[in-house]
Amino acid sequence: MKHADKHSTSSEMHSVDAEIAEKLQAKLPQAPVNPWFVRQVMNLLPERQRAFMGAHWQWIFYGFGGVCLCGAEVMTIVNAVKSSFSIESIVYMCLMSLIMVSCIAILGIPALIRLFREP
Repeated sequence: MKHADKHSTSSEMHSVDAEIAEKLQAKLPQAPVNPWFVRQVMNLLPERQRAFMGAHWQWIFYGFGGVCLCGAEVMTIVNAVKSSFSIESIVYMCLMSLIMVSCIAILGIPALIRLFREP
C-alpha cells in the first residue's frame, strides 16, 4: 500500500507542477513573432568572447605545418629534377601538391567564411 501511495503522490506532484507551469506561462509576456524584435534583442546582447590564446597557438602550428609542407614540396621538386623526372618522383610531387592544396583549403575556406560573415 505504501508503494501505491508513493506513486499517487508522485503523479499528484506532477499534475501540480504542470498546473503551476501553465499558470506561470499564462502570466508571462510572450515574445512577438516579428523578426525585427529578434534582431533588436540580439543587438542588445554582448559580443561573444573568443578563445584568444588558443587561436594564437593554433595559427603558429598551422604556420609551422605550412612551412614544413612547402619545404617538403621543394625537396620533392629538387629530387624530381635530379632524377630526371622519374615516375616515382612525379608521383611524389603530385601527392605533395595535393596534400598542400587540401591543407590550404581545409584551413583557408573556413577562415575566409568567418572573415566575410563578421561585420
